[in-house]
Amino acid sequence: MNLVSDEVPGSFAYMPEGIAIVNSDTATFEPFWVSKYELTNAEYSAFLADLENNSMEDEYRIALPDTTQWEVYLKNGAAIGRNYHWHPVYSNYQVVNISHEAAKLYCEWLTEKYNRESGGNERYLFRLPTYYECLRVAQAGTDRPYSWNSHSLCDQEGNRRANYKHVSNSLFTLDRETNEVTIVHRETVGGIYKTEEKRVTGTNVTIPGAVGSYSSGISRTYNMNGNVAEMIEEKG
Repeated sequence: MNLVSDEVPGSFAYMPEGIAIVNSDTATFEPFWVSKYELTNAEYSAFLADLENNSMEDEYRIALPDTTQWEVYLKNGAAIGRNYHWHPVYSNYQVVNISHEAAKLYCEWLTEKYNRESGGNERYLFRLPTYYECLRVAQAGTDRPYSWNSHSLCDQEGNRRANYKHVSNSLFTLDRETNEVTIVHRETVGGIYKTEEKRVTGTNVTIPGAVGSYSSGISRTYNMNGNVAEMIEEKG
């Protein structure tokens, strides 16, 4: 989850006015700031601790990660779910499996925290980025497929620019009327997708990489491709 703010230097990257391109659609933007890194378990744990310490029980229940989601794709998902959000070894990993409501609660909490600590000298507003703002950050103003200036998933030395799941071609389907491509998840066995007909291995699902893994993109943000899905303002 990346955050958008009016003006917070340091761990935030400045996005000048520009455009985002999706097929034939173009959206224009005023300048904004976006966090360079995805939200970590350590940062989110501080939020949860504050809610608990202030007896905000309803908000705490909403904010808790749904650790059972690890069991959907991983054979050892229960064990990972017990440790991923709380164990120190994962403190610099992205927070995952939280709801849209939880993400918005975090933004409200962070806004109040920054404004309180600024002593009234600065005013901040943290929120989730919109769909087009995410594209603006990833594309850096150009209709490119990745956040770096290349169509290759590897750099010139052969190092991967992102972590990603390999999906077998047999799992892709094309709707010839809408030209939409979807991935068919007919069965999962121990975290490995298999087709119903040919039992072809499709995707190995593993935990994400740590925040800041791999090099940054053109916009100076990290993990805009690969790793985990980005939470955006639009719920869905």
